[in-house]
Order: sequence, then structure tokens, then C-alpha cells
Amino acid sequence: MVSSLKQQLREARSEVTEKESIVDHLKKSIKLSRHQELETEVQAYLEECTRLRELLEETMMQEQVKTDPTLTQQDQPKIDEQKIEEAFFEKECELQAMRDQNSQIHIKLSEAQTDLAKFKDRFGEMEKKMKKFNDMQNENKRKQQLISLKTKEVL
Repeated sequence: MVSSLKQQLREARSEVTEKESIVDHLKKSIKLSRHQELETEVQAYLEECTRLRELLEETMMQEQVKTDPTLTQQDQPKIDEQKIEEAFFEKECELQAMRDQNSQIHIKLSEAQTDLAKFKDRFGEMEKKMKKFNDMQNENKRKQQLISLKTKEVL
């Protein structure tokens, strides 16, 4: 009887330590992967903005080359207005991209909060199991003490 209780105690202890290590690993991996995903997205966004800016500048240079160099002073305001409109369009595109990125980040944040709530629930369950294990361990100690007392009385 005592040996079976000891065996159950060993099994319960190993199960608890295994589950604690799993919980710790999950906590660490979720935080790290979320952080890495967001960093990757920001980097990709910056690269795309740079690429689009360079493309726009190149296009503007080509348009200037195509224009007639013999333009009069009256035509100059039209060209300036066109440049301003192009710059405005570029800024609008950047703003929309930032809005899209912001909404994606909000979605990922809500997903992360949902995951966090799930892990908190799991952690609560693990704490309950740990308490149950400790109670069981205390009960086993009491039983062992009773058994040892009874064997002493018998002797």
C-alpha cells in the first residue's frame, strides 16, 4: 500500500514538473513569436514605402525629361501644381497603408489578448492541479505517519 502511494506521488510530481515546463515554454514562445512577427511586418512596410518613393521619384524625373524645355513662364505653375498633386497622392497612399497596418495590428493585438486569456485559464487550471497535488501529497504524508505509528504500536 505504501509503495503504491509512493509510486503515485512520484508520478504526480513528474506530471506537475512536466506541465510547468510546458506552460513556461508556451509563455516564452508566444511572446517572442508575436514580437518577431510585428518586427518583420514593420520592416516589410518600410521597405515597400522606400521602394514606392524611389519609383515615384524615378517617374517624376522621367516626366520632367519628357516635358518640353522651351516652356514659357505661364506653363510653369501648371507643372508645379502637378508636382504638388503627385506628392499629395503619394502621401494619401502612405496614409492609407498606415491605416491598413494599424487595423492589422489591432486585429493581432486582439488575437494576442485572446491567447493570453486562454493561457491564463490554462495557468489557473495548472494551479488547481498543483494545489490538488499538494493536498494529495500532504494526505500521503499523513497516511505514512499513521502507518508508521500503527507499525510501532504493533511492535
